[in-house]
Amino acid sequence: MSEFLFPEEKGILRIESGKFLNLITKFGEESLRELFQKVFGIMITDEKCRLFFLMNPKQISVAEPRLLIKRGEVNPEDFSIYPIESGLLVSLESGFTEEELMNEMKKFSPSGSRILNNYLAVIKSIQQGLSKLYGRDLTIYQASREVSEVAEKIGQQVFKPVEYGVFCIECGSYAISPNKPEPLNPCFGKDHRIVKTAVYKLNEVFLIAWEEGMMLEGYASKALIESGWNALFSVEVHGVEGGRHEVDIIAEKDNNYLIIECKHLAPYNLVVYDDAIKSIGKMALIEETILRAYQKRNEKPGKIVKAIITTGEATKSRETDIMISNIEDFLIASKEDTLNGLSEFKNKLKTLLDKTKSNPP
Repeated sequence: MSEFLFPEEKGILRIESGKFLNLITKFGEESLRELFQKVFGIMITDEKCRLFFLMNPKQISVAEPRLLIKRGEVNPEDFSIYPIESGLLVSLESGFTEEELMNEMKKFSPSGSRILNNYLAVIKSIQQGLSKLYGRDLTIYQASREVSEVAEKIGQQVFKPVEYGVFCIECGSYAISPNKPEPLNPCFGKDHRIVKTAVYKLNEVFLIAWEEGMMLEGYASKALIESGWNALFSVEVHGVEGGRHEVDIIAEKDNNYLIIECKHLAPYNLVVYDDAIKSIGKMALIEETILRAYQKRNEKPGKIVKAIITTGEATKSRETDIMISNIEDFLIASKEDTLNGLSEFKNKLKTLLDKTKSNPP
């Protein structure tokens, strides 16, 4: 699908597929579209799934073993730290506090301690990212439960468990298995003091979409579709004079148009004023394209609204330190609203469109 008209029944804009459909084509699985739509729908209804995929993946560094460890000793050289591109996430269960766990780990052999330390490094990274999203401190165990619950909710087509670990703090023995937690050998007449880990592999195509911000774009697009809009995300619009413009989301409803830029940022980062102005400028070119298309038909569109949706802080000016508010048809969904489900954004959009209906041009 190289080029098509949007909306289909009106044929106003010439659109080409963008990075999302190119990603689907690259992996060659048409069923992936349905799987993505399923996940976007879960993000709308499930807060934890939404928060996970709206967390910026650059906040996480992942420790991945180069080989699957069987029972026994391994060399430290068999392990290396990998970035998030590995797509591995870890959950942890134990009856110890984090401090107790760190103190007791010295009982392990170097290889067992290294494995568990790698897992803990991953969990602490996730803990820090989720804590910033929630605006409150989470323990490593709370962060671990988030990973487990999201993986279970989303399903193994997206999150697949690939490795289970069982570690005994009492005797220092451990077992790593690809299928299920293995029982440990007798613990010298004492009860095992167990730490359990689970490693999940994120489907590669979802990992790419997550890293490139398409999970935010698809989620926001899905929320608009469920509100009655025709919406596309991650596409290219043919502009005036033959130009092409990447647009994160383009949506239409009752001849009203919504043009959205999505800023997938770490939750403590700011969409700076200059970036917002550049985005608004690009959206203005698409707005001009829509207006000219209607003029050729001797028609007029309804309202054309430009918007920024971000997982970061609200856009502010360097000079005035206030949110952009002097553009009549501009909306912003900041971190709080994005993470809470875009309800405030959709309410503001509805109010703006209702106002247009009651005051026609």
